[in-house]
Amino acid sequence: MGYEGCKHSALPAHTDMKSLCKALLCTACAVLIAWTLQKVSVIHAQVSPSSSLAVSANQIQTETAEGQDARSQLQAVLNGLGGNAWKTVHASVATVTITAGNGAARQVQWSDDWSGPALLTRRESVDKKDGSHTAISNGLYQYRHLADGSQKSFAASPDIVRMVEGYPGAALLRSLKRSNCIFAEHPIMPGKWPTRNALETNGDKAIYQSCLQPLFPGGKCNIVWHISSEAATLLGVWIPIQGQLHNSIAYEEIRYDAYRHLSGLTMPSRLTVIRPSGRIDKVLIGPPEFSEKLPSDNFKFHD
Repeated sequence: MGYEGCKHSALPAHTDMKSLCKALLCTACAVLIAWTLQKVSVIHAQVSPSSSLAVSANQIQTETAEGQDARSQLQAVLNGLGGNAWKTVHASVATVTITAGNGAARQVQWSDDWSGPALLTRRESVDKKDGSHTAISNGLYQYRHLADGSQKSFAASPDIVRMVEGYPGAALLRSLKRSNCIFAEHPIMPGKWPTRNALETNGDKAIYQSCLQPLFPGGKCNIVWHISSEAATLLGVWIPIQGQLHNSIAYEEIRYDAYRHLSGLTMPSRLTVIRPSGRIDKVLIGPPEFSEKLPSDNFKFHD
């Protein structure tokens, strides 16, 4: 029996047991329908794109005066890396040498295309040895093609996280343009952050960035920029890495050891990467070849 058929039911004094049961059933039905409609409304508000952004933006809260100052400091860092010149390039290919702590080195070709809303990346081993692989990301997922022919898929890290290693100028430009990112000089925003012991700045500054990231654990991507106190120089960054366990986050530290200047742009040429496991990798980035866009075929697996 539907709700409309029950809502005008009454219980006169001479109601028999059958009528009483019928009326009670109608009342229970009406309560259940009302509760269900309320839950559907709540769920709709949670999954609707526009509603989700509005709720999450309110949770992040409006940027404070301190946040505006932190934003200005990062803008000064971006200016030192080339500023608006980063708007003129949207893709790059570079050869990268990664040396592990045990001295083992491997070469990887990096292909990155940030010309569209989603960052497309390809990481392909140059020397085809056992264990080499190709990793391609389409924005939401990363697909790995291993040397034995098998494939695996993982949730891709947020675009800004993947850009900071080779192109922090492009990552900063994208961060500062986003309305759902806020900044602060202290970790006042909710979510997981690196521990205080991990944040070794040696008297320099840490700028905290929190961006709405609905598909990332906690719904936010929190990044810490390490900048020089005396000059607007980017020294390093802490980025969140999604763990194998559901909703687990660990932090990876990237230290910019040396920079390269090319066509009005400044980008890192040497890095030290401290993985969440404690492993330390040295990364040497060759001169990148910039372009407006890379062929879509670059981000597909080939037999």
